[in-house]
Amino acid sequence: MDDKKIRKISKRELLEILLEQAKKIKELESELDKTNKKLETKKMIIEEAGTFADASAKLNGIFEVAEETANQYLVNVKEKCKKIENNTKKECQKLKEVMLKETQDICNIKIKEADDYFNRKKQELKELAKKKNNKTVAKTVIKSDNIKEETSKQPKKNNKKVTTMKKGK
Repeated sequence: MDDKKIRKISKRELLEILLEQAKKIKELESELDKTNKKLETKKMIIEEAGTFADASAKLNGIFEVAEETANQYLVNVKEKCKKIENNTKKECQKLKEVMLKETQDICNIKIKEADDYFNRKKQELKELAKKKNNKTVAKTVIKSDNIKEETSKQPKKNNKKVTTMKKGK
């Protein structure tokens, strides 16, 4: 991972990754110890072998074990990467949903505040028109009522964007 990706990961996720890595290191150290013991055994066998042909045949067993170990390690790494990828996708989806809800809630609050402000100003104009018995102000209030009704009758657009994640190959 590069520095930018690491900085974006939460402390909790970093700790989980570190714990997984520590566990994997312990497993690999244990596996290395076993392999080293086998290697020592193989070295002793080679030393005991009287001919190069015998030694070569015995070395093949070491290489086979090393190859099997390396293949198993790669399988384990791929599985862990897949799990991390799936968990990251799930977390991103959850965050997306939370952010969309929070944004919608904020928008609803702003709309309510704007409606309240509009209604207060309209009421103030009505009161001013009554006090001054001003027909021009009264007409303005009536026009604003008509505008408000027209805009509330218009269908609301759903601006939610649906995005899909493309799988990288």
